[in-house]
Amino acid sequence: MDVIETAAWWAIEQPGWVERVFERHVSDDGRCTGCGSYRPVPWPCVLVVIARRAQELIELGRAQRGGVGERPAPRRPAPMRPRVPGQRVTPGAA
Repeated sequence: MDVIETAAWWAIEQPGWVERVFERHVSDDGRCTGCGSYRPVPWPCVLVVIARRAQELIELGRAQRGGVGERPAPRRPAPMRPRVPGQRVTPGAA
């Protein structure tokens, strides 16, 4: 999973995040108005790219369930455990 995909799955779990990004991060002469004016950011900014992917995942989830529900079930990688020095890590071991 790339960073945009991972961020999109995170965004899906944040109520209203996608909608707020689409409201605040709009194009103004090719620059993003939501990212500030000190250092102009080309539009679409990375937040819009993440929000678009999150919206695609939400729509995909609706299509898979026949339009029922808002969000697809998250597919997350297994959590990482802290490594103890000298400990052998066995793949798949919990």
